[in-house]
Amino acid sequence: EGTLLEVGAPADLYLRPAQKVRGDFLGTANFISAQIERSGNQPWDEMSVTTPLGPFAARRSEEWRPSTTGELFFRPELVELLDERVARNGANESSGVVERVTFLGTSPDVIVRCGEIPVRVRAHPSRVLQSGKQVTFRVAPESCIVFSA
Repeated sequence: EGTLLEVGAPADLYLRPAQKVRGDFLGTANFISAQIERSGNQPWDEMSVTTPLGPFAARRSEEWRPSTTGELFFRPELVELLDERVARNGANESSGVVERVTFLGTSPDVIVRCGEIPVRVRAHPSRVLQSGKQVTFRVAPESCIVFSA
């Protein structure tokens, strides 16, 4: 009794899900509660949101309905762990403490605890991460999508 939600290229379906249910179904993802500061008028327009992780710029999903709250979505492999020497500008950046590292063979699966929020990260396999270490990360605006809450 299923319904066909969308047809498209595999990369598009995975990286730019039009609907929250598909984004959740097609792999591991982070969903963070968000307060909407500015929303675009059309799907994939830029939005500004405030989250428990800080301010983020993101893209409006196709299923977005005007609201003051939403959910920020991004894939773990699109999270960039920043070097201590990298200049930071605050936008789409946050920090937390490495809670767990599980090596999967192709990449470490990392849980970064940002207060009450666990953020899943897939790090480069050469990256050495230890539990308890403070890290800062960034997610590119084009890799973030806002869905209706």
